[in-house]
Amino acid sequence: MDAVRDMEDVLCMCFLFSTFPKSQSVLPRLAHLCRRLIVEFMHYVIESRSLRKVFISIKGFYYQAEILGQPVTWITPHCFGYKHPRGVDFKIMATFVEFYSTLLGFLNFKLYHTLNLHYPPKLSAGAFYDDDQDTTVDNECLSERMASLSQSLNRVLVANVDTDADVDEFPVTEDSATLEKMRKEQNKTKKLQNLFCGLKFYLGREIPREPFVFVIRAFGGEVSWDKTINVGATFDESDPNITHHVIDRPSAPTDFTTRYFVQPQWVFDCVNNVTLLPVEDYFPGAVLPSHLSPFVEESEGDYVPPDKKLFLKRQQSDYKEEMEGQPEEDESDEEEEKSTDVVPKRKLTKREINANYRKRRKLGVQPGKLEKVDKEKEAEKESAEERRLAVMMIPKKKRHLFKKMTYGKRRKIRVVEALKSKREAYEKDQGKKSKVSENTSVETR
Repeated sequence: MDAVRDMEDVLCMCFLFSTFPKSQSVLPRLAHLCRRLIVEFMHYVIESRSLRKVFISIKGFYYQAEILGQPVTWITPHCFGYKHPRGVDFKIMATFVEFYSTLLGFLNFKLYHTLNLHYPPKLSAGAFYDDDQDTTVDNECLSERMASLSQSLNRVLVANVDTDADVDEFPVTEDSATLEKMRKEQNKTKKLQNLFCGLKFYLGREIPREPFVFVIRAFGGEVSWDKTINVGATFDESDPNITHHVIDRPSAPTDFTTRYFVQPQWVFDCVNNVTLLPVEDYFPGAVLPSHLSPFVEESEGDYVPPDKKLFLKRQQSDYKEEMEGQPEEDESDEEEEKSTDVVPKRKLTKREINANYRKRRKLGVQPGKLEKVDKEKEAEKESAEERRLAVMMIPKKKRHLFKKMTYGKRRKIRVVEALKSKREAYEKDQGKKSKVSENTSVETR
């Protein structure tokens, strides 16, 4: 477990070192070893469905996987041209890489055996789309096909384990909230692990192949590409079962009408939102929504972007729908008990009915109107009152510290207001641009 906690630096260094070209300061042996080890690790993440968060930034692709209950985060660089940096001592890096490669190889060996996988890994029996029947497959071609990440691995023993088993429910009175939270997290992880199940993706030539194949296959999807780009393609572009075609071009081809053409950001946003987002916002040429980082968690008083607010509202609505869909057994039981305890009343005479009618008529009571109470505002009022009373109870010795804390909060509020004003100015600017484009299109017509 301690070795798993220390994997973040190991993975970042090995992913970085595997991208270096051959030179006097970088030994080819170490670069090839790092490449083989990170491919084996990515295969483990795919087979275990342990990937949880993804994010694209200027530095590279951020990933977070849950390995044996421990979150492990690492970054992989973009596939750009290499420029040898000055002032970097590659000898020290090589010393660390030799230690890290030994540690990563041991971890891969242990992790593979937890899933009953062969180590060194072996591809499962099955032909690729680009196989040639007349030629034999050599070791170099096998390593390239292993690095394509398009096929599952062979297992030592296929165990008939029911992975969809429900959590046992025990009558617990004190920790019912924690159990409900655990059940909610389990349902969320199940939905995330099978997010792309039943979907077939085809990657365009301009799409970075490895990160998208890794993400799509880690969530149960099938993916392929043009066989002239790289080995390991599993189906052709003309396959009628393709559901999503990922391209990064201003316009989509009109040859295929039975699939969706989406931009690359749709794949990562679906993972971070734990649902399949509408493809209309990610059509080729469309203005994409903000790509928010799943690693940022806003606290009270922080600036929350509008897209993040929509995501949080969508999560709350989904949770309410799940809660409403559950059978309400307690209320039905109470209603049954009340119905059994009701005592039948005797019938009233005509005199008693007339007397009751006269009394009601004299009283002249009118039905009242229900007032809608905003629970959020009431909660804000209560919290503000509690905060005011707490400030009154602060002793004089700690007043100076409290003033410093309030100064930091006010500075934070000013930063949030500045970000909100920038957002409003940006939205106004975008609205003006859209109006100008509409007017120019009308004039040209």
